[in-house]
Amino acid sequence: MITFTNIGPRAVHIRVEGKTAPGDMDRIFADTDALIARMPHLDVLAEVTGPVEFGLGVIAEELRHGPAMLRLIKALERVALVADQGWMRGIAKVESWLLPGIDYRTFTRAELAAARAFVLRTD
Repeated sequence: MITFTNIGPRAVHIRVEGKTAPGDMDRIFADTDALIARMPHLDVLAEVTGPVEFGLGVIAEELRHGPAMLRLIKALERVALVADQGWMRGIAKVESWLLPGIDYRTFTRAELAAARAFVLRTD
């Protein structure tokens, strides 16, 4: 499940937990488009709270939403990924290299307060 919570005038906390099914992607991208309409410059605190399960159907569904994904990438300025899984932080580091215009950092769950400060620009 993926939930969105506004935490500042240009910041959103996205919480990822449990299983994400292909049908969830339409709602997630609709929420993302509405978010970008309100916040054209966006900072994201992405928190993974436990084991996450994405099936191949979710990946295919995400690819179907390519234009929305591009709009999101263009809006992003800061991203803090909070996850205890080392492999997930490793993937995020590769993503940050692929998205050079975004200040993208990784944190463990113990560093959640620092990640929030980074996203809210109070660090």
